[in-house]
Amino acid sequence: DHGVLQAFPDAAEAGRKYGVKIIYGLEGYLFEQDNQPPDHQRTYHIILLVKNRQGLENLYRMVSQSHLEFFYRRPRLPRHLVQKYREGLLLGTACEAGELISSILDGAEV
Repeated sequence: DHGVLQAFPDAAEAGRKYGVKIIYGLEGYLFEQDNQPPDHQRTYHIILLVKNRQGLENLYRMVSQSHLEFFYRRPRLPRHLVQKYREGLLLGTACEAGELISSILDGAEV
């Protein structure tokens, strides 16, 4: 899912039905919260995967806040929120829209 958790109930049901462990997570929209208007804040894709119960709770908490407090065209995750609730989660860069790959494509030294 991108920014939402809509597939979680179906995934849980399929996991029970077929006896497989589901790795819950999403591809979110990370941004630096600063004093710029929302339309000038660049977002990057970020992968958040759940490791344990605490991670699942933290992911639900962040997704709720991304919709209620930081929504601008899409549910965005400010970096400070991800840092605050990262316990129990695996974080990673995403596709070419992720922070790492975008930086490399923009000419950053590796």
